[in-house]
Amino acid sequence: MDLFQQHAAGISAIVAAFAFCVSAGTFVFSAVQYKQANTLRRFEKYYDMSKRFDDNETVQEVIGLLRASESEKLRQLALSKKETFICFIEDVAVMQNSGLINPALAAYTFGYYVQTCLQNNDFWAGLNRDDPFFKTFREFATNVEGRIALVHGRDIRV
Repeated sequence: MDLFQQHAAGISAIVAAFAFCVSAGTFVFSAVQYKQANTLRRFEKYYDMSKRFDDNETVQEVIGLLRASESEKLRQLALSKKETFICFIEDVAVMQNSGLINPALAAYTFGYYVQTCLQNNDFWAGLNRDDPFFKTFREFATNVEGRIALVHGRDIRV
C-alpha cells in the first residue's frame, strides 16, 4: 500500500492522460463519422434530385424539345409545363444555395439545360423572363454560366 501511496500522483497523471487520449480519439472518430454521414446525406439528396430529373415526364419533354431545337413546339408548349421545368431548376438552385449540392456538381449535372433554356427565346414565349418569380432561376443560370468553364478539368464532389 505504501508503494501505491508513494506513486499515487504519477498513477493519477497517467490515468488522466489515458482518459484524455481516449476522449480525444473518440472526438476525432465522431467528427470523421459526422463528415461521412453528411457526405452520404448530400449524395442522397443529389441522387434524389437526379432521379426526379430523369423520372419527371414534363422535365424530360422540355429537355427533349430544347435539345432538338423544336422552336414551334417550344412556343406552343403549355405554360404550366414550362413553369414545372423552371421550378425544378429552382429546386436545384435552392439545394445548392443551402449547401446540399456542390455548386460545381449542380453546374455539371444541370448547367447545360439551364443555359439552353435561358437562351432559348422560343421557350420563353408567353413568359416574362424578367418576372420576379423567376429570379432564382435567373440567378442560378448566371451562377452556372460562370461555373461551367471551371467544371471541365476539375474534380467534382458531392
